[in-house]
This record gives sequence, structure tokens and C-alpha cells, in this order.
Amino acid sequence: MFLFRAFLLSLITLTTLVSSATLDFRSVSDDLTPEQKDIFSNPLWARLLALSRVPGTTKPDLEAFTNNTFLDPRNYERPTRPEDTLGVHCETSNSSPMWVDITVLVADFNSRSGGAIHRGPGCSEQGSYGTTQAGMCAGWDYTTAWSLYASRVWSIATTCVQDGQAGGRFVFHRENEAFPSDQRIY
Repeated sequence: MFLFRAFLLSLITLTTLVSSATLDFRSVSDDLTPEQKDIFSNPLWARLLALSRVPGTTKPDLEAFTNNTFLDPRNYERPTRPEDTLGVHCETSNSSPMWVDITVLVADFNSRSGGAIHRGPGCSEQGSYGTTQAGMCAGWDYTTAWSLYASRVWSIATTCVQDGQAGGRFVFHRENEAFPSDQRIY
């Protein structure tokens, strides 16, 4: 009986330590290519985010700021095609988020340190701005570096943009075909 109580006490202590521990994201790999790191280190992201936070800034102000830069949606518009593999799946419609709102949200994600935490199973929202919400769906708990999260959302935006709007998913895991794991903008 004494050993059983000692075991329970040690289990409770261990559970308390694990549940109160802070996550250390310094060892989390963002898996970005050098080209992606170059894109996300561009100071234009920080300036866009700062402009979006200035009271009175309008969508036309943000659109004018992104014109003729790599953030301009006209650089990426192309017809979409359905795919059932890993990567981007476009779901752009008239009710999809506005491009400029997506770019501000990507700038916000890119400015964050640490990582996005999803408590599965199911879907969780990771952020929103204007017409855009970004979430993660998975059948398990999942953590990803914010830089990788920003890169995946940016991939959706640049692949799926049509008429200044974009929507879709970035499928990153297909272990369960009925419930693939993805990041999405909606």
C-alpha cells in the first residue's frame, strides 16, 4: 500500500511539473528554405504591420503601401487547380478574405517569437485581422514556429489569390485521410 501511495504522489508531482512547464521554442525548427527566410526577413513586413496599427489606417492605405512590391497580389494571380496532396489547396470564393488583410496577418505572425500551439483534436484559430482568420486543424496537439506558420499562410495567399481575395488550406499531414492536418485562411 505504501508503494502504491508513493507511486501516486510521484505521478501527481510529475504531472504538475509537466503541466506547469513553459514550452521552449528555441529548439523548434522552422524548416524554412533560405529563399523563404530572405522573404520573411524583409523589413517591408514590419512596416506593413506598423501601418496597420496606426489609428485611421484604411484598406486603401494598406493596398497603396503594397502596390508594386512583392506583397502586391497582382504578382501572384493565376488560375487555381484542385489537388489532393500535401501543400496548398485553394478554396477562394467571393466570401474569402481580402488579400491586404491576409498580408497584414502574415506580417503579424512573422513578427512573433516562439510558436503557434494547437490543442487537438479539432481546429483552433491562431489569429485574425480584418476579413481574415487563420487557424490550424489537426487530430493531435501540434506546435509550429511562427515563421513556418507565416510561410504556410503566405503560400496559401500567393497560390490562391483571385481578384484581391484568397482562401484555402495548407495540408501538412495526411495520416488520417478523413481529417488531414492543415493550416487555413478563411
